[in-house]
Amino acid sequence: MGQNIGESLEVPADDRFKALQEGLSQLTDDDLARLQQHIATDGALVLDEVHFYYDDRTGKGMWCPLAVELDVPRIAAAEAIDLSALTERCAAQMIRSVGRNAVSGFTLNPISGVSGEFFTGNRRRDIAVVVGSMTTKS
Repeated sequence: MGQNIGESLEVPADDRFKALQEGLSQLTDDDLARLQQHIATDGALVLDEVHFYYDDRTGKGMWCPLAVELDVPRIAAAEAIDLSALTERCAAQMIRSVGRNAVSGFTLNPISGVSGEFFTGNRRRDIAVVVGSMTTKS
């Protein structure tokens, strides 16, 4: 079954944890709930150095957490964007555009260059911990 969001609410005192939390908190609670649901249902995510990846084997695109939070996959489908031809650069531009329309000062790479150990190993678990810590505060 899916990842149990917030199963471990031990919040690391790590700069990367804080930066990731700040990046995800750019958007609304509804946006955060969308990401939480995506993780809980084992939705595909890219969790490394790209914002989008098209899987030729499955014929599906995978997006970064901020893209999911912004509902970019739905927007891409509504605009009939051919995901098999979508480049990383174009995907990042699309995410930035949607993000900047949603919130002033939106940043796409909140942990780029931040030192620490968080979100360097089991990134799926780590993103679930961050999202869980944010949703339990509400």
